[in-house]
Amino acid sequence: MLGEDEGNTVLEKGNNPSLKQGEVGAVFIVPKILIREHERVILKQILQILDQDELVQPPLDKFPYKKLELPKYIDELKTRDATNTSYKMIQLDAYGEKKVGSNGELFGGRHYLFNTFTFTAHMGVLLVLLQDVIKVLYQSNATHDEDEFIVQHDQILVMETSEEQTKFLAKNGVIPEESKGSFKYITARSAFVEFGASVIAGGQRIVDDYWESLAKKQNLSSHQRVFKLSTSLISKISLLRPSFQNNRISNANEISANTNNTCTISTSKFESQYPIVTEQPSAEIREAYVENFAKGEHISAIVPGQSISGTLELSAQFRVPRYHSKNSFQQALQMKAMDIPIGRHEELLAQYESQAPDGSASISLPNHIPSVNPSNKPIKRMLSSILDINVSSSKNKKSEENEMIKPMNKGQHKNNTSLNINGWKFESLPLKSAENSGKQQYYRGLPLYEKNTLLERLKQLTPNEIKELEHLHDAVFVNTGLQNVRKVRTKKWKKYWQYKAGIPIGLKRSQLDEFKNKYLKDVLAQTSVTTNFNEITNTDETITTKRVPNPNFLGNCNIKDFKPPYIYSHVNKVPQNVAGDKTAVKLDTEVKNTNSNPVVATDPVAAKPDNLANFSNEVAMNN
Repeated sequence: MLGEDEGNTVLEKGNNPSLKQGEVGAVFIVPKILIREHERVILKQILQILDQDELVQPPLDKFPYKKLELPKYIDELKTRDATNTSYKMIQLDAYGEKKVGSNGELFGGRHYLFNTFTFTAHMGVLLVLLQDVIKVLYQSNATHDEDEFIVQHDQILVMETSEEQTKFLAKNGVIPEESKGSFKYITARSAFVEFGASVIAGGQRIVDDYWESLAKKQNLSSHQRVFKLSTSLISKISLLRPSFQNNRISNANEISANTNNTCTISTSKFESQYPIVTEQPSAEIREAYVENFAKGEHISAIVPGQSISGTLELSAQFRVPRYHSKNSFQQALQMKAMDIPIGRHEELLAQYESQAPDGSASISLPNHIPSVNPSNKPIKRMLSSILDINVSSSKNKKSEENEMIKPMNKGQHKNNTSLNINGWKFESLPLKSAENSGKQQYYRGLPLYEKNTLLERLKQLTPNEIKELEHLHDAVFVNTGLQNVRKVRTKKWKKYWQYKAGIPIGLKRSQLDEFKNKYLKDVLAQTSVTTNFNEITNTDETITTKRVPNPNFLGNCNIKDFKPPYIYSHVNKVPQNVAGDKTAVKLDTEVKNTNSNPVVATDPVAAKPDNLANFSNEVAMNN
């Protein structure tokens, strides 16, 4: 959806969709400036998320692989509604109804990306040509099979124009003037319900979707890519981001390799598991840890089982900010000014000094109030040692997580001593400057402040409020840093589960079909031949070892003719004709299996049906 200012600009300049009325109906042409605004917004959105594969979902010239799974919102009889232009909906979305009217008009400053029209025969319902909807979705002028499109989206009622209606559309510029015959069209509301943000100018997922509630349940993000990009937009992105252009070249090489029927998996350079996967500690280490833990002498935690490498020592990277000096709270307690703004502390101190005899100003201050001596050491966090060794060694430890935090902590901000007020130190707060104007709006999660405005606000703070402010800013710093580290660790966990499933680490989504159809077959076809000398028979014995898939191997489940009752969505009982086959599965005992690949394990244990059948949507890395 375009912003309010952008939408107003379109309307103020008189470029809103032009209305052409006639006896047959009316036509609403989308202005070119709206299309340019749409392309500008999409270009800006893609550049902001270009480094996040889970949001970009490359390649950009293809539809995003994460899309909204629509419900069955019409009945099986396909009953038509009162307007006789679409099927009656038996399921609605409360949020979606606030975005579109019954006749297809959009609310909230939204605009369609295609030309719309009305026919007097349909009582003012907004309509759109099916070919225009396809053109907007596919972002190309190439012709697509409309019949196939209708089969894929069978919840949309498709109608055809009469000869008079075709002439009307040709006369008003919706179709070429020389067009003849009938054209298929649907209601604009049906297009919005079915495709949501994909047909809205500057559309955002969830925000401009009809099925907003359903999109949230399916864990979709409002920042992920919605549109299939045209060639011109991709070229502009390549121009603005040369690194993206290099990625496109590599992808093009992979595509050309596929066309030559070569194996891309065998030629790909996959990652090693050793820098990513941390194996389980040995039994000796675990026993020593248990013994030390029982004595209360343990130093660091031991994680059972495998895990991913790379840790983050919280106390070393995130220290609680100190906006007070050594004696700030002590002085405030002595003056009983813990709830008085610090801007008035200088005045209160002058009053105490004026009441005391010459040279003995400290005598007038109350002595019975206990003083507070804040510690100069950073506060140790409770979870600081989890997954880490001691602090002294963690400072010298280099990891991808720590390297990501360093630029955020160093070199991007300079202390400003002019923010210090009566001994209270606010010099670490970020300020706006000519250097970072328009570039960096936040520093470690805090906004860049205006100096004059900030000083007045700081003077109104009390010492008790400053205590709370220190912990609030600490929470912002930690959350911001951990969210940055989370991106790195999310990728590591994906690679970890690829390793656990026996998949090459770094397998691309475009290589899934090749992995299933060719790579797994090649894995099973591998054999090893060893020759040993038998001293008893004085002969050489040749042993050939073949790989035999176990039940965990994809498509090799050993559970036959049994289906649990929960797979039948409409029937509570298991069909009577399903009989249990108790025939045992015989393994080839004459062949030795020495394979260590997790995919081809050797234990003949019954596994869940199609154990690896769903890995393509969860484990595979984004292309």
